[in-house]
Amino acid sequence: MMDEMEEPAAEFDEQDLIPISALEHYAYCLRQAALIHVEMVWDENLYTQRGRFVHEIVDRRRRLRRMAQQCKNFGQRVQKSVFECEVNEMQFEGLIRALVKIIHKEDDSLRIYRLTEPLEKNVRVFGWDKKVDFSQPLLV
Repeated sequence: MMDEMEEPAAEFDEQDLIPISALEHYAYCLRQAALIHVEMVWDENLYTQRGRFVHEIVDRRRRLRRMAQQCKNFGQRVQKSVFECEVNEMQFEGLIRALVKIIHKEDDSLRIYRLTEPLEKNVRVFGWDKKVDFSQPLLV
């Protein structure tokens, strides 16, 4: 027969507990966590707004890098934020799902233009054509 499990005796006071929000603030910004949870003097001002803006820029850059890497897995960069990918239907849907998971829908815009076959009639290149022919063997 199984004995009933007893609740372990609490070896701490409620004041010793750390709120989850404090851990989140600590992971985001140590200074912000200290101001909010230790000094209890957090207030939005010019410096905190500037700090939040800098954090958003860094986060956006990381997101853009992840987006670019995901697109490079399926094609090539043709401009800073423009990628050309040759994918089958399944890869196309998988790529869209992966990209939608990365973006912040409130801040980012993802546009996908699908060119229909035959590509020769829908794509016009002027100047040097940097396109990689994925149907041929690639040497790295």
